[in-house]
Amino acid sequence: IFVILANNNLWRKSRKPNPSNIACIGTDLNRNYDDHHCGEGTSNDTCSHVYCGTAPFDNEETLNLKRFTQQLVGSGEILLSQVDVHAYGQFWMSPWG
Repeated sequence: IFVILANNNLWRKSRKPNPSNIACIGTDLNRNYDDHHCGEGTSNDTCSHVYCGTAPFDNEETLNLKRFTQQLVGSGEILLSQVDVHAYGQFWMSPWG
């Protein structure tokens, strides 16, 4: 899904509302995994562009990647890599990037 925001074309977070602060929307999905969750380089501030979420995989996007990976591994498949691409700042990033 592509979301174009007229007033902020450098949006990097999900669009999930944060119940604790409805003015600040989204979670940085690159920081929403369970490895080093909310550690160095992240923030617990819902308004931060590096907000990690309330818990690992608390966004549908990261949870679905987790489920897909578990399904592959459970069926005997081998996952060679996962690549997450977004265009914020013209960086190529991966989880815990």
